[in-house]
Amino acid sequence: MACVQFVFGAGNTSQLVLRYMPTSADIENGDLLVTSGIDEIYPPGIPVATVVKIERDPAYLLPALFACRLPA
Repeated sequence: MACVQFVFGAGNTSQLVLRYMPTSADIENGDLLVTSGIDEIYPPGIPVATVVKIERDPAYLLPALFACRLPA
């Protein structure tokens, strides 16, 4: 599983959209997104969402990642 740190995200209650994903990120559909612990609020390793789509639009320099939150 790839480990990618994101500093910006926008979403609603059912889907998370992460823009400005590094082009070098080794991430695929089905990968699990977990907390990094960098904010010192949540510990590292808590499962948060699953990647459902990676959008690579030639009009944008960096790809966007779409993920669905995990059930509580």
